[in-house]
Amino acid sequence: MRNLFKPTSYRFGAALAVGSTAAWKAISFINALLIAAYFGACAETDLYFFLLITMGAGLYFLQRLNAAVIIPHAMTLDTQTPLAGRQLLNTFLYIYAGILGLFFLVGAYCPLAFLQLFSRFDT
Repeated sequence: MRNLFKPTSYRFGAALAVGSTAAWKAISFINALLIAAYFGACAETDLYFFLLITMGAGLYFLQRLNAAVIIPHAMTLDTQTPLAGRQLLNTFLYIYAGILGLFFLVGAYCPLAFLQLFSRFDT
């Protein structure tokens, strides 16, 4: 864990970030190809990608909200009252856990309902 947070140069950090993002994009593209090859072009595949993109957009929004609003506000509260910032962060941690659980339930149970709905239109 000590090597994970060691200080690095700006160039190495930028190269590492760009390289990691490029590797992630390549793996994501290969994942999409494998799913399309396994399921083919059908309603199930479209539904899977729709849910995947919807969950990704929701989580990206929560990440940006956390970095731009919640953490700076918690730091401001922490300078005024020592435990107020931590209480705010804990509250949002519980909210995030609830939202993550909701996304899991939607991803686990709603595809079956959508597949049944799409199967009615195929006949």
